[in-house]
Amino acid sequence: MSEDTQNTPEPASVKLLKPHHHFIHIALTLAFYLYMAGVLRNHALVQDESSITAAIMGFFAAVPLGGTFWLACVMFHAVLADHLRRKRNEAAA
Repeated sequence: MSEDTQNTPEPASVKLLKPHHHFIHIALTLAFYLYMAGVLRNHALVQDESSITAAIMGFFAAVPLGGTFWLACVMFHAVLADHLRRKRNEAAA
């Protein structure tokens, strides 16, 4: 019976990321978005790559890449935080 109380799972409402972590994710995502918008501007299907049309196409094309990067960044950070928390709890026990 004592083994059951030691191995009880934690509630699902345990927060792994603090609010300041989200600002880090947003800053990283914004930097990645701007970088990809610049890269994709050079691959736009227009004759003049320095035109405003090429820049707009680059900004729109970078939206799904930025969203995917944000999701990957948050998921990686959550898994890393959970891994470190479990490792710390095992070392303390």
